[in-house]
Amino acid sequence: MSGRHPDPAASPPPHGLGYVPAWLPPPDRPDLVAGETHVWRACLQLPPDVARCMADALPAGERARAEAIVVDRARDRFVASRFLLRTLLGRYLDLPPHQVALAYGAHGKPELAPGLSTTRLVFSLAHSRDCLVIALDLGRAVGVDVEFIRPLSDVAGLVGRAFSPAERAEWSALPPECRLEAFYRGWTAKEAWLKARSTGLTWPLDWFTTSLAPDSPLRLLAVDGEPGSASGWSLLSFEAAPGCIGALAVEGAAGPVRFFGPLQPADLGARDAGA
Repeated sequence: MSGRHPDPAASPPPHGLGYVPAWLPPPDRPDLVAGETHVWRACLQLPPDVARCMADALPAGERARAEAIVVDRARDRFVASRFLLRTLLGRYLDLPPHQVALAYGAHGKPELAPGLSTTRLVFSLAHSRDCLVIALDLGRAVGVDVEFIRPLSDVAGLVGRAFSPAERAEWSALPPECRLEAFYRGWTAKEAWLKARSTGLTWPLDWFTTSLAPDSPLRLLAVDGEPGSASGWSLLSFEAAPGCIGALAVEGAAGPVRFFGPLQPADLGARDAGA
């Protein structure tokens, strides 16, 4: 279906990492329509000369934030993620990256500045190691999260502290070989939904329940203190990269999701650099 997944809740994912997208080539002028969600991915491991060019193209405030990061690799990832974010937003808004004005919410979530918010374009971004994922929608809350699956010394302890009683029961009932992926499936789903709610991690993770079993559709099942609100959200678990699980949360009924990428440095031309 040309990279579209029309209903994230329609069929079980093929394995623990979730739906495997058909990543489409990055278009120069993406066309986003109401009821549709776009998900992009990019690699943050870039040649030093490309990273320097990206840093030079950022606004002074973001350059200062980057310079305050002591670890070189973390600084390069921050620069690349902010430049790629501005590049994508610019393509949707028909603006060069340096003209894309961003603001930051109470919990540090980036969003379009008030002068651009009338476009109804909303977005969310996340990265794990060098994998960056950006989700975009029109007028609907959206959140995305990604994590590379790696062994954890006390995954049972994390489940006990962060998951709801229903999630803990479901996780414990899974075969031991499925529990690590189930943990990451639930964790990314929770982070994606909290980003969509713009609450950051100020909301206790055990106050709401998602489905965990790798062979079932990802869903928000319940929210403590908000009867019926879980039905107002759509969740999708997907493979963001080999060994990397992603989760998408969108307000409202599930609609088409198109996946683009990976966005390469060669895709960033003079127009994106503001030349």
